[in-house]
Amino acid sequence: MVVSLPLSKTRYSSDSILPTRPTIGILNVKDLPVYTEESTEKLQNLKTFTIPNNFNKPILLDYTRLEIAEEDHHLPVQQLEKKYKDRIDTLVKEYLSQINGLFLLGDPKDIPPELFNQEKHPEAKIARPPQRTLFMRRLLRLSTECYITPALNICGSHQQYGVLENMSMHQHLPDVVPHPDDGGIDHCRSDLKHVFVHKITVKPPSPEGGCAFYGILAPKARPPYGPLQIDVNSTHHQGVNFNNLPKSIIVTGLADDNTLESMETKANLPLTSVQFHPETIRRKDLNKKRTLVDRDFEHDDETGKDFLKVDGVKFELPDDPKYYIQQRIIEDLIVKAHAHHAKKWCMRELNELALENPEEPHLSFSQKVLKPLANKENIFIFNR
Repeated sequence: MVVSLPLSKTRYSSDSILPTRPTIGILNVKDLPVYTEESTEKLQNLKTFTIPNNFNKPILLDYTRLEIAEEDHHLPVQQLEKKYKDRIDTLVKEYLSQINGLFLLGDPKDIPPELFNQEKHPEAKIARPPQRTLFMRRLLRLSTECYITPALNICGSHQQYGVLENMSMHQHLPDVVPHPDDGGIDHCRSDLKHVFVHKITVKPPSPEGGCAFYGILAPKARPPYGPLQIDVNSTHHQGVNFNNLPKSIIVTGLADDNTLESMETKANLPLTSVQFHPETIRRKDLNKKRTLVDRDFEHDDETGKDFLKVDGVKFELPDDPKYYIQQRIIEDLIVKAHAHHAKKWCMRELNELALENPEEPHLSFSQKVLKPLANKENIFIFNR
């Protein structure tokens, strides 16, 4: 069945119990087509939801600060990673020290094929120099291995994460999936980024893991679990090839043509990775109160749904954006970022109290910090 659960009360408190506020880092989006007409002020809302009052304004992670000498622009990514390792690490660590969550949006360019041992496909468009690729790869690696910073990977960063985990790529999906005329899916519908293009099936929890994404979409689900089906948009022409799936990764969501739509790690890292764009699926521009789609849409009396008809194909429009299921995916990042901030703050307090009371630092920390917070509404953040 299609999941259409309304959002219940948001899972974070509006009143911060912490002395400072969490911060989300957003990979610089000034070069992305979907944002070209949007200002930094619009970005405050991430085009999808309002940052809670107890959060700081998001930080733009500007990968263009990574300077690559002009004579090195043509070099393969692996060579650039070795040559500019210190410069890349310095920039990435600077940003990671300031943030509590990562919102990593897609890249209008494709991943350099040397990273997965293939020749460039004629339809592939590669950025040179690959600053964004260098920055994102190191950002993902350090955030998951060292800093354990919660991350939401979307589209291009989802693919980058797959390649980083030694998975391969389908450089042009029309070469490997059925044509729409034969019942297949046209995944490259950038003209329909605000509406539903196809469905994906999210796998239920299994003994080997894979419960995080399922839990985001259906937090109140109880055994016996069954697969969930949700509607998504689709704006990509490449896809992660999971034929060589590493043991550390679990595929959690697939399109009907077997395209990988979501994955997570068995290590239960606070990372959600999806191929679609939950941040652009919305019916209206909340600021201008108008439809985002520049075509007239029709209403189906039988289903009660509104839809666009393009080339004879119906594309369902989402309901009010405050209630569609994709909002849960982004809200999950907010919760995890708050938890990450709380843990960092607690560790700082613990270290300071250990210096003040070296004999009983844990007892002192519990007495002075945790117990006074025990009755607070969002104490759950220490246990997530």
